[in-house]
Amino acid sequence: MIRKEACLKGLGTGLAHGLSADYLGTGPDPAGALPGWTVADVPVGALRTAAIAVRLR
Repeated sequence: MIRKEACLKGLGTGLAHGLSADYLGTGPDPAGALPGWTVADVPVGALRTAAIAVRLR
């Protein structure tokens, strides 16, 4: 869910788009990744989760 939130914020729609609409998968090459975007988990410790979404140009 954190990867999805990062993508939605990057697209400018934010959480208003809804978290149940799309699937982004996990791992270094996730199924369902957005074309033209790189999404990665960010290590922040055992009790937190974070991800970053970057649009490729």
